[in-house]
Amino acid sequence: MISVNNTDFRFSYAEVAFLRQYLDFWEGTGTPLNPAVFDTPQFCLLGGGITSPDNQVSHSEVFIRNYLLGQQYLESKNLSQRIFPVAWVPDDFGHSPQLPVLVEAMGMKAIGLSRVPGSPQPGLCNTTQKAATDIRQNGLSFYWPGRDGSSILTHFMPTTYYGIADFCPGDAQASMAAFLDDCDDCVWPNDIIFATEGGDWQYPRNNSVPGGNPGYLYDWQGVLAASNSSWTGQLVTFDEYYSALMQNPNGIKNFTLFAENYYTGYFASRPQLKINHYAATQLLLGAEVLSSIFTVFNGSTPDELNAKINATWDLLVPTTHHDFISGTACDAVHYFGQNCDDIGNCPQPPKPLPEGGWDEKGQLAMSNLTVILANDSMTFAMDQLSRSVQWTQKPGFIPVVVFNQLGLDLPGTSMVEMNDPTGGIGNYRTVIDGSPGPLQRTQDGKLLFQVPGMPSMLYKIVELGPCAETCNVTESIPQTINASSYLLSNGLVNITLERDAGWSIANLTIGSDSYVQPNTHANSIELWGDTGNLYQFGMEYETGCTPLEFTHNSTLTCAGPATLLENGPIRWRLTAPLKDSFGNLYSTQYELVRGETFVRITTTGAAPHQGSFSVLTSFPMMTPTGKTATALEYGTAYSWEDRNPQKSWDGLTFRATHNFAQLVTAQGGKAVTAVYHNGMPAWTIDVGEGGMLKGALLRNTPGTDRAQSGTDTDRHTQRYTLDVQSQLAETGYPLKMALYTHTPLRAVPLNISVTPHPTMPQRAQLAAPWEDDVVLAVAKTSNDSLVVRVQRANSTEHEIGVMFPWRNSTNLQLPKIVSALENTIQGAPTVRPSENVPGLYVYDAGRMLTTMNVPLN
Repeated sequence: MISVNNTDFRFSYAEVAFLRQYLDFWEGTGTPLNPAVFDTPQFCLLGGGITSPDNQVSHSEVFIRNYLLGQQYLESKNLSQRIFPVAWVPDDFGHSPQLPVLVEAMGMKAIGLSRVPGSPQPGLCNTTQKAATDIRQNGLSFYWPGRDGSSILTHFMPTTYYGIADFCPGDAQASMAAFLDDCDDCVWPNDIIFATEGGDWQYPRNNSVPGGNPGYLYDWQGVLAASNSSWTGQLVTFDEYYSALMQNPNGIKNFTLFAENYYTGYFASRPQLKINHYAATQLLLGAEVLSSIFTVFNGSTPDELNAKINATWDLLVPTTHHDFISGTACDAVHYFGQNCDDIGNCPQPPKPLPEGGWDEKGQLAMSNLTVILANDSMTFAMDQLSRSVQWTQKPGFIPVVVFNQLGLDLPGTSMVEMNDPTGGIGNYRTVIDGSPGPLQRTQDGKLLFQVPGMPSMLYKIVELGPCAETCNVTESIPQTINASSYLLSNGLVNITLERDAGWSIANLTIGSDSYVQPNTHANSIELWGDTGNLYQFGMEYETGCTPLEFTHNSTLTCAGPATLLENGPIRWRLTAPLKDSFGNLYSTQYELVRGETFVRITTTGAAPHQGSFSVLTSFPMMTPTGKTATALEYGTAYSWEDRNPQKSWDGLTFRATHNFAQLVTAQGGKAVTAVYHNGMPAWTIDVGEGGMLKGALLRNTPGTDRAQSGTDTDRHTQRYTLDVQSQLAETGYPLKMALYTHTPLRAVPLNISVTPHPTMPQRAQLAAPWEDDVVLAVAKTSNDSLVVRVQRANSTEHEIGVMFPWRNSTNLQLPKIVSALENTIQGAPTVRPSENVPGLYVYDAGRMLTTMNVPLN
């Protein structure tokens, strides 16, 4: 509680979920606590997020929603004025190199952090790595620039967020003296020291309490005097420190921080949490687009759908916590309620969830539930769409409504896979905009067809029409198999899979061009001995500065013949069984789609329980002229990166990639090969192996003496797509193709028996980007507006246009640029209607991420 008797008291708070739970508890007693008790300058809400989120492996949009939902809750309690707009992430295990792009776009003023390579965390090797030493010498508060010119005031806590208390627990005066001595070489901009005094759930206590933790320093002046310091001071919250610092902003330097590799093992730990997190997010984003379409084209707010969406966001947002999505919780927390054995094996399907709130479920159970509820939201939305769209009935035809949730125009090869509305009886083909196309029934009885040219955020009607036995309009393509290899082809790309190399890719050709380096294999799956833990790969430094093991152990081998599951005319699919040196079984599946040059890959298995291992896949690729890679480009939170992290250990340094990782000949050179994914973040380049791309599929590292131990011998399925004809990240191409290959089109048969007669048109589009390097990442309704998140890949300022085909009235209010948290931005670029194209609105975008508020009336 806030002390009303001591006006010097200060308390800063970062996780609104617990404040909400506290207030809910009192409300449940029948004697609710008035939130106004927190409405005092003595109380500072650091950012106002539901939780303290991880900023490297969390989905970019869920990172934003964490703060958006928290701030909306605080607004409902009249506590918005207590929020200081800072991304307070002191316990994150490293930081995205483009974090300023995201944080500035959210309208925040600052970042607070403490974990960078070389920072003195208890028990960790006390090295003098460049990130920590450079900050101390350059200034503990600095402006951190992003790729697009964004800049954010960043404060580094030199002795962690525990600060003073870490030195001499129980003795406040000695702690303060030790803190000042430890920071003797630190540069404090404007000669203002900010000495944190906090920790995880420490109560404020008087230092005179016997054995008390000096979590709160009452006798501040006495502490300073006892330290023989000439400094004077006062107790403040971070917003007060920020205000004091801004009295002389010119005294603060610019500094580019490289802090992404504090820990990197967690990029790959507990992969199901990452897979679920990304899957649930994409489903919710799609459901929001459909909700917006209903609002615009049906003239009413879909309250039931929105309630489902909002409830699922409320469950998903806490999974961004830096000890949740990271996978760094012990088994008891991760598997709680699942009746798992001592090596992590859990019943399938899992037992029913425990009763109670989200915090009473184990992490895996909660994560699984987010996907279930998000899928329910999307299914409900598609069912509503099937009941709302007009169609003129034609005898023998089955109308299907197809929906593209992505804010980008899809390639002509975009594909639908749906439950077969024909019941598997009869011969059909598609009729799309009057043109016939082929259908394919899959090996599991579903229906497959392509919808050429699906525009951004649009639904349309596709008709399934009866035809004669020879209704397919494409010829079959013969596949080649012999005892030692299998050549899989869609007529455009050919891959040769070798049995003796674990059914990996010995050759990939398009026409006469080859893309796999000679005498190597792509998607070669390997066991690596990894004596790290949930936080760290084995090559990362441990206690005493001794690196442990992260070395190649063995390569998976063939466990039986490959099987052709599907043979066109839309998709060619082959599966192959594999085994490791312990006899554990895996499978790899390859897919080719008509008209594509991508190779879609699915690998299923469990990391061995016979020891501590990571399971990696590798891609030794080259250009058709034989050039190999020396650099890596990869997606970050609403941006991308192509610089190397600072070296912190010998061996590989994995990156926390978003959506894609791709080899390039050199920084800014030519793209060699990209891999697209949706929740498989750990990728890196092995320059010593000829520029090889490596990704971590699975990981079971029971742990060492550093950090949290935990097991993961569950079976997981990883999906990733190989593209040997990618383009540089600045074009936007790899981001768009990653979204395309891992976000399926949705389709359901129209419900033609609905009464009253449906009123929505047969085709409707919500919004579309005008430039090639732009993606519309989000479209959702908020009050009486449509909120659209606009992401561009080119970091150079240029004009951006967004098309709203339904918005062609001159009487409508003009859209405005707001923060990602939907607040007003001072000096925001002006949005203006195009003079030549109805419904097109343009503005000068100086940043890679902007948010547009579009009034609906």
